[in-house]
Amino acid sequence: LSSRHPSLGAEIVLVGYGASGDGAVGPNVSSSSTRKRVGRNVIDRFGQTSAGRSALLFYDFDGPRGSANPLGGPTLGNDVETIVASGDSGGPCFVFEHGQWKLTAVSTFVITTTSGRASTFGSIGGAVLLQPHREWLAVSMRALAPQSNSRSGYAPRFLRYLQSWWSAVRLNPDGALRNLSYTLRSMPTA
Repeated sequence: LSSRHPSLGAEIVLVGYGASGDGAVGPNVSSSSTRKRVGRNVIDRFGQTSAGRSALLFYDFDGPRGSANPLGGPTLGNDVETIVASGDSGGPCFVFEHGQWKLTAVSTFVITTTSGRASTFGSIGGAVLLQPHREWLAVSMRALAPQSNSRSGYAPRFLRYLQSWWSAVRLNPDGALRNLSYTLRSMPTA
C-alpha cells in the first residue's frame, strides 16, 4: 500500500477483469473472470472532499497523438494509454514509489465526455485514493485478522486476493512494465 499521496502526472497501472476493445469504438470484448488485463495512464487531476482533502484521482483516455484530451496533461501515446471498462470496478491502481509498484487507489468509474460511449477516446476514468483511508484500512485489517496463525479468516483471504491482482504485473530490473495486455488499446496510427 502506498504511504503517500501520488503526484499529478504520475504514471498509474490499472488492473482488472473488465471488458476490452479499442478507443475508437469502446468495449467490444466481454469481461472475463479468467482474463486479467493491465494498462497504463497518467494522473491528470485530483478530486477533493468538502474538507479540501484529495479523495479521487482522475485520468483521461487521450486519443491518437493526444487528441481527445479533456483534462489536459501528458499522454502516454496511442499504443500505451488505456482506461478501465465495465467489470473493472474495484480493481487496483498502482503507482511506482521508492523502486516498487504500490497500491494507491481503487478503480471506480468512467465518465463519458464526447462520443456518448463509455471507455472511448476522451472518456475520463476515476479511482478512490487509498492514502486518506490508510489508518482505517490498517485498523480494519488488524480487527479482521484471525487470532491464531492459521490462514483462515477474512484478512488473509483479502491479502491473497490483492496478491492475485498484483501477479498480473511483471517488472524489468529497471522497473519498466513488460508482458502486459492492455485493457483498452488505442487504434494503430497509419
